[in-house]
Amino acid sequence: MSTHGPPDVTQSRTSDRRENIQLCVCKNYVSIQTRLIHEYERQRRYRHSTLSSTEWPQAFPVISELRQLDEAEFLRRTLRQSHSGYELVGAFRGSELIGVLGMRPVHTLARGAYLHVDDLVVAAEARGSGAGHALMEFAEADACAREMSAVFLDARPEAVAFYERRDFVLHPAPSMKKIL
Repeated sequence: MSTHGPPDVTQSRTSDRRENIQLCVCKNYVSIQTRLIHEYERQRRYRHSTLSSTEWPQAFPVISELRQLDEAEFLRRTLRQSHSGYELVGAFRGSELIGVLGMRPVHTLARGAYLHVDDLVVAAEARGSGAGHALMEFAEADACAREMSAVFLDARPEAVAFYERRDFVLHPAPSMKKIL
């Protein structure tokens, strides 16, 4: 009986499968590692900070791309909302404010404690840069730090896809209002 015969086909197929599995695992690891590196690089591009009331006027040009208010009314409303915990968070590229997030803690019987995002705006020239994504990550991390169960928001139809890419889902309860 020769010890140097043809390779055992079963062993060869098993070996191929192992190599394929290892290759697959390796590719997934590289893919995950690449995504983490890209995420880290993206996050380094922006500095986030909660804006003080003296910085609110800086946010007006960005906010005015979403909200049709004059600056005085914007400042009045922001001050009024701040008494209930509303905060403006800025995304800065260098010293330039390119995005603004308006958020507030909410506590209800129906939902418990959650964070509500009232405003998310990225300057037109910075859209697609990842600043909106970074601001939403900030909101989610803030909600977790406050031990809140969820983040809620109202989205314009053209922004729904952005939020769905961030794993938000449409809420089944319709919002209703009555103009007085």
